[in-house]
Amino acid sequence: MRSPLSIVIVNYRGARDTLECLRSLDAVTYENFSVFVVENGSGDDSLDVISAFHPQHYILHSMPSAENRGFSGGNNIALRHIIEHSSPTDPGYVLLLNNDTVVAPDFLDVLMNAAEHHPEYGILGPKIHFFGSKTIWFIGGKLRQCGTKGIHVHYQAEDRGQFDTADILPTDFVTGCALLMPLALLHRVGLMREDYFLYFEDVEWNMRVRRYGSRIGVVPGAVIEHKVSRSTDPTSFAYIYYHTRNGLDSGFRQGKGLVKVCVLVIALWTVVKQYAKMPVKRDHKWERAILAGVRDFFYHRLGKLA
Repeated sequence: MRSPLSIVIVNYRGARDTLECLRSLDAVTYENFSVFVVENGSGDDSLDVISAFHPQHYILHSMPSAENRGFSGGNNIALRHIIEHSSPTDPGYVLLLNNDTVVAPDFLDVLMNAAEHHPEYGILGPKIHFFGSKTIWFIGGKLRQCGTKGIHVHYQAEDRGQFDTADILPTDFVTGCALLMPLALLHRVGLMREDYFLYFEDVEWNMRVRRYGSRIGVVPGAVIEHKVSRSTDPTSFAYIYYHTRNGLDSGFRQGKGLVKVCVLVIALWTVVKQYAKMPVKRDHKWERAILAGVRDFFYHRLGKLA
């Protein structure tokens, strides 16, 4: 029998997308998994829509939350339940999966086969296309600027099979859009940081896993599609703010010695750059969001943006 797998999906005002994701999971060929959907305080009919779906090939658990606890807090509701109902010696895996994804029927077979044959990898992820296309959204990530920024490599490249040169492609991090981790490692590493609320908590989680000596990789033979930013606006104040603040905080927390100094220099230089831009721009939303993020990094103000 294949290793047991628990898939965690967080829904926030996206029940129709979640339902499409759940239907695509019902068509996968992997046979030993269950799905936990956390309804993250949407305040709409999401829970009713999700609960009305009855999959044929897996068990679906609905886990309502009275409030929106962000990406990390929503995932942690299910992850905490999984930890409490298992032991560090139990076999099996957990997979974080965005609700606005659609998966290929064989993606779990390919991804789990790589995980089972390469235990040196603590985190693995699939290749991710933009929805309805062969354009790359994620095939690996690189950490930049002393760990304060994470970028997607080959972002928006056309996938012609050029990335399918190995079973696993080593990478600095795997996006929380689709992230597989052994259950035993989850017990050791613990939950994601809830005080980040949104963004960079998955990168920080990857960085913690690397400190335990585990490798991180992408399995290009496992493919899913991502609708991208269905619930967030990448130009919004909150998006820019959280990425700025949480990136600086993660880089500083994970760094040692000169790396911490590097993060502080980056933060100060960022402030100088934003003020330098203001006289030549009319709309200062971007600059204000970055400055607020840097300010709250220095004051150690984390959590949800007020």
